[in-house]
Amino acid sequence: MNIFRNFTLVVLVLLFAPAKETLADILISNGLTHEFRLAAGQKATGSIHLVNASKEIKSARLYQTDYFFNHLGESRYDPPGTLARSNASWINVSQLFVTLQPGEERVVEFEVTLPASDTLKGTYWSVIMAEGLGVPDPGKVQQGISINTVLRYAIQIITHIEDTGERNLEFAEMKLSGDPDARNLEVNIKNTGESGLRPNLVLELFNDQGLSQGFFRTDPKRLYPGTSAKFLIPVPGITSGNYSGVLIADCENDYLFGTNVSIEF
Repeated sequence: MNIFRNFTLVVLVLLFAPAKETLADILISNGLTHEFRLAAGQKATGSIHLVNASKEIKSARLYQTDYFFNHLGESRYDPPGTLARSNASWINVSQLFVTLQPGEERVVEFEVTLPASDTLKGTYWSVIMAEGLGVPDPGKVQQGISINTVLRYAIQIITHIEDTGERNLEFAEMKLSGDPDARNLEVNIKNTGESGLRPNLVLELFNDQGLSQGFFRTDPKRLYPGTSAKFLIPVPGITSGNYSGVLIADCENDYLFGTNVSIEF
């Protein structure tokens, strides 16, 4: 007697990917970040462009969550409104379920309405999830369990209250990693302010004679208030010894944060 019942195991794969990446044959063609700078009480509109690149009818659902991450690699997608700086309640999505014919493009509009409050300042954010709805593949059934992979995109909706909010970064921890031929300086940075920042790190190192050993850089990352991230700065060609340096976080618009470092290689 077969003691197994038929269950469908849905595997969710979360993607923060460039525009025009596939979502079970559905494309998001206009990017995964929408950023608005508004005053309290103002409105703004945006849109999500879904394209069915397959030769079959495809469906997707849209829903909202909050989004939090830190330098430990943790990411959370909590119910909308969980975070203190969530803007999910300000967002109205025009469609929560779409079905697209082969080759069809569908524009799903959303509206952001800020509360008319003079206490708002800084950056608020949340995400709109776009999740492809797949059909279980009978060919993948094993002992009564069918496995179906579901892909979803997290589309970040960011609102800045004009140019308000304190801007501040904390250099939380630094250490060397990697082997001697491919060293990195790991820097954990936390946004301790009220406004979102996108720091680009630049490190200048000096040897014990005070001679510059060059500039070393890493790609920028977006940090929301209360979030943190690990940055890896490649430092190739540095021989053993003691070095001093200056580490700068360039956040654009003339917002710079710096600290002195001492590193033993």
